Amino acid sequence: MTAVPLVAAPAFAAGGAYGDWTLPAPTGSLSFPGVGLPNAVVTTDSTSPPVASGQSAFLNPSTPFGQAYGGSRGRPYLALRTAAGATPSTTTITFDTAPPAGTWGFALGDVDADHVHICATGPDGVDLTPAELGFQGAFNY
Repeated sequence: MTAVPLVAAPAFAAGGAYGDWTLPAPTGSLSFPGVGLPNAVVTTDSTSPPVASGQSAFLNPSTPFGQAYGGSRGRPYLALRTAAGATPSTTTITFDTAPPAGTWGFALGDVDADHVHICATGPDGVDLTPAELGFQGAFNY
């Protein structure tokens, strides 16, 4: 299982504002009420992906992500699984408009034995590099 806590921290917000997930699979939404980031459509072929509560699995404030966006305890996150037949799943997050650079981030957790491929496309349809995405690195917690 791969956990995907997505967080937004616009420059004008104090601390982090974690996204609100709605996923009655295979299509759902991600919104950031009150922080000025665009909404997103979420599609996945993950088998019954729950929106977890964030009470028992979370990023604490001392992690690099928590230092940047605030701890995620009690903040719901999307928990992804394999697709039907235990095949790799694909999840796509499509923002209504391009979020301003440097205003949001995401973290993947519990990826010990999984393989993750992340790709992003700019508003012009051109693939973005990790540097263009602002990749900060990996950490273990």
